[in-house]
Amino acid sequence: MDNSTSIKSMLETFPDEIFFELFDRLSPRDLYQAFHSLNSRINTILHDSRMRFRDNISSLNIDEFHFYTKHILPKISNRLVSFTFGTYDPDEVRN
Repeated sequence: MDNSTSIKSMLETFPDEIFFELFDRLSPRDLYQAFHSLNSRINTILHDSRMRFRDNISSLNIDEFHFYTKHILPKISNRLVSFTFGTYDPDEVRN
């Protein structure tokens, strides 16, 4: 058995909760671009109702924003617990 098969086999033995913890540290954009369609188990975990997402899209350019709203947001919207789409700068607020 070569190393890549061995690593894949070990990764597949991790419980779902480990993936939830790991995936919680990635942005939904990065997560879906890196892992979606990798295999059926990962897809099942990504779509699991226990999977929660936090995202900050304030740094996206217009093309990234359109991709995000068309391809990522519909997949996660019912599990999105925190969403930032701008920054708040108190110096910009004038009385």
